[in-house]
Amino acid sequence: MQSGVPLRCPWFVRSRGCTMIRRRTITFDCYGTLIDTRPIADMIGGIGERHGIERGVFVSAFDAEEVRQMQSTEFRRLGDLVRGCLRHCGEKFAVGSLEHFAQPLLERYRQLEPFVEVVAVLHQLSPQWDLYIMSNSQWDIIDANVRALKTQFKGVFIAEALRCYKPDFRFFRAVAEQLDLGKLGVDHVHVAAGFWWDIIPAFKLGWNRIWVNRLKAIGDSRFQPYVETDNLAGCIQVLEEVA
Repeated sequence: MQSGVPLRCPWFVRSRGCTMIRRRTITFDCYGTLIDTRPIADMIGGIGERHGIERGVFVSAFDAEEVRQMQSTEFRRLGDLVRGCLRHCGEKFAVGSLEHFAQPLLERYRQLEPFVEVVAVLHQLSPQWDLYIMSNSQWDIIDANVRALKTQFKGVFIAEALRCYKPDFRFFRAVAEQLDLGKLGVDHVHVAAGFWWDIIPAFKLGWNRIWVNRLKAIGDSRFQPYVETDNLAGCIQVLEEVA
């Protein structure tokens, strides 16, 4: 395991005060952390390729438009956002309407599967920790994704319910308020693959963080301390020491 700081504390900060019984909570990002979204990128790339556009170029354009729309002041559900991204890409590359690909793409979201190690890790953690999901999703999609994880989560927080997308601080603050994060007797760790989407806003709110760096990206020392691992199994040793 690689680490932004040494494995043992100081990366983990407990809530202030001592109690006989502590509540241990893990919040997980879903897409890219628990659920493998590579089939989505592959499908998007295939749409571009069918219209004579290099796969990587088309995926980058789609992703950039997705970020732009997620940061818009007008909230749109994931399904509407996907249609908007396809419409934008069709116009950008002058290939006509691409919105008819939205429904198959959304159905592919529902069919996504966990990374190979994820279900076993969740089952190992669940006896000692309360597990929650935080996702930029909508109910009819996330329900299928949660079923694929075969784990009993205490709760699921999604963009459709909170009317905003990560990394918007409103998303994180709403979760913190509902779960009493930072309060007496509550120990909390946020586990996520997205550095910009999750690790940075969680840092700014003072959350303990484990970065699941599946893509072997370069982190940013300005947002330490955090623990870094290349898959979810790397969290086990860290969280067992905390527990």
